[in-house]
Amino acid sequence: MNPATVEVVRHALLRACDEMKLIIRRTSPSPLTYEMQDFSVALMNENADLLGQSAGLPHFLGNLGTSVRTTAEDIGGFDRFEEGDVYITNDPYRTTLHLADVTAFSPIFFQQTLVGFAVTRAHWIDIGSAKTVGGLFSEVFPEGTFYKSVRVYERGKPNESILRIIGGNSRLPWAILGDLRAQAAACKIGGERYNKIIGKYGLTTFREAVQAIFEHGERTAREEAKKIPKGTYEGTAYMDNDAIDLEKSIKIKVAVTVDDEGLLVDVDGSSGPVGGNCNCGLEQARTGARTALMSLVAPTYFANEGFFKPLRFKVPESSIFNAKWPSGTMFSWMPVEYLIDLIHTSLSQAIPDRVAAATYGCASICHIHGYDEMERKYWVLSDTQGGGWGGMMGKDGESAMKYGDVTNPPCEFVEKKYNVMVERYELVQDSGGPGKWRGGLGVIRDYRILGQNAKLHAVFERHKNRPWGIRGGSSGGMNDVYVNFGGPNQVECPKVTALPLERGDVVRLMTGGGGGFGNPKERDHEMVKWDVVNGYVSRESAEKDYGFKLNESTRKEILVRT
Repeated sequence: MNPATVEVVRHALLRACDEMKLIIRRTSPSPLTYEMQDFSVALMNENADLLGQSAGLPHFLGNLGTSVRTTAEDIGGFDRFEEGDVYITNDPYRTTLHLADVTAFSPIFFQQTLVGFAVTRAHWIDIGSAKTVGGLFSEVFPEGTFYKSVRVYERGKPNESILRIIGGNSRLPWAILGDLRAQAAACKIGGERYNKIIGKYGLTTFREAVQAIFEHGERTAREEAKKIPKGTYEGTAYMDNDAIDLEKSIKIKVAVTVDDEGLLVDVDGSSGPVGGNCNCGLEQARTGARTALMSLVAPTYFANEGFFKPLRFKVPESSIFNAKWPSGTMFSWMPVEYLIDLIHTSLSQAIPDRVAAATYGCASICHIHGYDEMERKYWVLSDTQGGGWGGMMGKDGESAMKYGDVTNPPCEFVEKKYNVMVERYELVQDSGGPGKWRGGLGVIRDYRILGQNAKLHAVFERHKNRPWGIRGGSSGGMNDVYVNFGGPNQVECPKVTALPLERGDVVRLMTGGGGGFGNPKERDHEMVKWDVVNGYVSRESAEKDYGFKLNESTRKEILVRT
């Protein structure tokens, strides 16, 4: 196979994915989609193997194909798909994180032959849950509406009856139906671009190029995996709780075995199923392992199915990582984030130069919602603030970072769209875990409520058990949520459902910092000086954690290590 042809096909597929992504951003009416970019797109071959995926959510890395395969299983096989069809599914046990993440996909035909799939997944802002945006429940039923392998477009025509059911089961029908239409449009464009590539090279050459792409991905991953010393490496951490029993910590244990076959990630020893809704489906847990693998063996490549061949994933039948119906899954990303961080932590024993300390957890979910009496409609402010990422060898962790390319909504945008005012938005001093390379800093964001009868939903993990450091580094700051911080009626509520808010109340979101890497006493003089001068580290922390005293005459320059 001509290498030039392979690369042209590879990048043509990636550009087609980028165009699909652009279509969704330009046509979706939901701020959660077009502004925060809580969605992902991909192109698959006829077996639903990943060919290319646009930059997006790591939580969806390499698992969009499971939506296609499980739908084919539900409807009786791949030969039941027809040209122009659009299916949706949101099965949290077999495909995705939770019911709110809805996959919409279309089969792609070339000269009446099934040749691939265009696949999208977006977080629908209101899926009909009991508490508007998902509360703390022990079962899946109050979390929203279950759409299991539903054909919403038949041979190119929308099924209006199904669309009325979808819209009728949401407080924000304009948002979720708009997302669905945007996803369908992206699938249509993806299919057209896919067919254009095949038309240029012919189906035989295209499939040979695809096979070469897969082989390159597998070869690259295996070569990098061989650079990791063989052995078994373990790590253990504890989730704060299961979001229902707030006093009981949840054990997460990971063992990574490096051998001739590649990497085996084993979560045996982790907690079994929990009573709260942070159980995680098997495929989503596998995606966490895939994300960690890509960050280790191919961080500069776009993923395809070949990269995942060296990875094996082992999970007990009864596990928090193997959710079974009807257990709650709304906050299933929490154990996944621990899984990713623990893979890095365990392998820090073998490849310290390629891993990072723990992040703030990426689990800082806050929704403020209300009902506008004048406009007679619901409004929902969905917020997932960024935080500190872990330090790594030779580099401090990033501050105020989210995950993938999900963005923080600008203050001006939030104030224009919702009945709130942003009064404070800044980095949290001393929240980065001390280390030779410091963890990144978290943020504070204050919302003053301007309307009546609003409610707060929040799920901030890593509040009790803070992001840990590695190789001698210290823990980062914690995640937390307050209402009326510092006032006589202050409420601390890192995990809460439907807390009533009055006009004038202030909701404070505070995210944690990343763990530190290496002994803080070995941090470079100039780096500590810069941190203090710029407000990242306090004078007290400079002396206590890093062992430096400041010049009392200028109070700006660090002189000596104590």
